Amino acid sequence: MSRTVDTTQMMRMLTVGRTSYVFADREDWDYFQQIHKPGDAVVRYDLPGMPPGLRRHIVCSKDVPRETMHRLDLAITATGGVVNAGHSRPAH
Repeated sequence: MSRTVDTTQMMRMLTVGRTSYVFADREDWDYFQQIHKPGDAVVRYDLPGMPPGLRRHIVCSKDVPRETMHRLDLAITATGGVVNAGHSRPAH
């Protein structure tokens, strides 16, 4: 299957029967379910041996103010920081 749309669009296509399956990160799927409420139209099947979700990164340009960076750091810390399995350690 050739992919020309993002994961959210692929999951929308799945819920309306335009595709039969989608490989998606668990976190993306959980978010999609919360927002779009697909109901019983689709089910998640966890493949045995698959690792936890993808690592996520917030990438900022150098023009982002220090205060904004500090607020981002606080938000990350509030959600479990680097001890949360979904978070990676910041580069220094």
